[in-house]
Amino acid sequence: MRLELCCWLTQLVLVHAGSGHTLARIDRSHSGASSQYENSIVLTTIQYPTPSVKRLAALPNWQLIVVGDVKTPPDWSLHGAEFLSHDTQSRLGYEILKDNLTPDNSYARKNVGYLWAIAHGAKLIYETDDDNLLTTTDIAVLPSPGTHAVYQTTNATVNVYSHFRQANLWPRGFPLEDIVKPSPQSFVRDIARPLIQQSLADVDPDVDAIHRLTQPLGITFDSAAFSVLLPGGSFCPFNSQNTLFLEEALWGMLIPVSTAFRVCDIWRGYWSQRLLWDIGGLLSFGAPTVEQHRNAHNILLDFIDEADLYGKAGKLVKFLAAWDSKTHSLGQRMIELADAMVTAEFWGQRDSSLMKAWVADLTAAGYHFPPLLAPGADSQLKVMEDSKDIAWVPCTNASGGQLMHKCLGHVMEMYPMTDATPAGGYLMIGDDTIFDNCAMQGMNRSKIWYQHAHHHLATIRQYKDLQREAAAGHWHWNTSFNGGKALGLELHDAVVSLNGLSRTAAEKQGVLAGNANNDFAAYYGGGYTDFFYVPSRYASQFIYLAYHFFEHPVHHEAAIPFILRILATGLDEFERFHAPIPHLWLHLQQKGLQVADEPASVMLDGGRLMNNSVFVHPVKLSDANVREHFVQWWLHASCKA
Repeated sequence: MRLELCCWLTQLVLVHAGSGHTLARIDRSHSGASSQYENSIVLTTIQYPTPSVKRLAALPNWQLIVVGDVKTPPDWSLHGAEFLSHDTQSRLGYEILKDNLTPDNSYARKNVGYLWAIAHGAKLIYETDDDNLLTTTDIAVLPSPGTHAVYQTTNATVNVYSHFRQANLWPRGFPLEDIVKPSPQSFVRDIARPLIQQSLADVDPDVDAIHRLTQPLGITFDSAAFSVLLPGGSFCPFNSQNTLFLEEALWGMLIPVSTAFRVCDIWRGYWSQRLLWDIGGLLSFGAPTVEQHRNAHNILLDFIDEADLYGKAGKLVKFLAAWDSKTHSLGQRMIELADAMVTAEFWGQRDSSLMKAWVADLTAAGYHFPPLLAPGADSQLKVMEDSKDIAWVPCTNASGGQLMHKCLGHVMEMYPMTDATPAGGYLMIGDDTIFDNCAMQGMNRSKIWYQHAHHHLATIRQYKDLQREAAAGHWHWNTSFNGGKALGLELHDAVVSLNGLSRTAAEKQGVLAGNANNDFAAYYGGGYTDFFYVPSRYASQFIYLAYHFFEHPVHHEAAIPFILRILATGLDEFERFHAPIPHLWLHLQQKGLQVADEPASVMLDGGRLMNNSVFVHPVKLSDANVREHFVQWWLHASCKA
């Protein structure tokens, strides 16, 4: 699902919901785009292909590169995978393999795979392990540059797990002295470049041995949480298990060899985060896209192996925050910072030599190091002058838009409105809907806009009413998992759960304001929700209910009318649309017109939408006839007409 968010000067947030791809893929239009290695996956293993590895090998448009070690079976083979055996690696001639800089039986063997992919034209590298099972059908990529949610904080560290509804967890390598500090919860929208993109893992996520020894696992994060970026100056550890590196950050993939196994990728992450700021890049964290079914570990040995994480992570953060350089190229700074980390005893001397070899190999492979920012330049580059008032907000795991109420709840969290904007609100439209700003200008923004409010909601209906309609085939989403099927169980459970809330908890959320003595089930009224608006004063209650109906996955045409009716204390809180027929789908079906002919037949009326309608749905621009009429309307529409 894609959300397009537009902040207008009138304090209106518009959210556009559709079922298209969530995130932009790397552009393949440039020369060399036919290379099979342009989107590469790199992992190392000593096992025969696991289910996780087989799934990665089957992904379209991605090339899996598997790096062997001395313990890897010599007959390792898998269709769709490029296998670099230990013998093959020895013949590559890479500087990082000389003088035993990259030892055998080392997780740092992944460096060979990174370098091999870069030398073969990789523009994007996804790194993972053989025990991380991808739960999505593709590997999504946040647009860079793009408009993203960036933490509004000056904290040196941020525990991002809190944002994904696990406030009592912390990532492996997070400074222990900072665990009890509250994590920031506010964000700003900004044009930013998430050059390194870490997604989380469910079931057995990347936590340290302290947590594993003291707390149960089987953990799940909020799968619909929006991605967040750390601002320059703030750190959070990230690992090598479910991470994307864009082309401008491929230099930052080097795994050190002088640290303990449980420390190496975390120290690499801190090192690369610091240098990322110097090129205007940021680190992002996204919702879980894998389940980790962890290979066998001795957790007590992990605890010993992680000693530097416990004792030195906080010191490393302070060291990196204070570090500065006057050198004029990124390659030089990579080496300079590596040497400084050796001097400060975070890395060993071998990593200084390894870094020099890595920079030499990247140069020989034809990699172009990104330029450094000019002194004093803003690390969050403003590169889209025409998009300064537009934000693209990705919303994943929303069932193709069927659970878009959760996405709107996220937008409300990202862009809260204060008491200074009492006339503000959030407008959500479907991806095949157009609206007329001229007709909308006279509408009351302090009221809820819902096209069926005075039709469906004037007569109180029980949720079973729509359940019967769905069973009779009168509802478009009858066969959807989140639609008709949900009405038999999920919606009922949601109603029961809401009824079961303690009065104190419910009142605290403001959900029962004005309706404390009524039955929630009495407020259900189903209907089309391709266009609706929620004033900002209802935002906190909407967020609360949206989360509830996401956990009980009810289709938005059932959930949103329910939510809106709960929010309002009476029908006078709903705005009446100007047009007698603001929504044209049913109107045209009654006339016997085909859906595809709707816009061509009724969109135009003297340069305005028919009958001064506020919006028209559906508008399928894939149809040439529809496109022609849409363009005519667009060219002639004017609020002065």
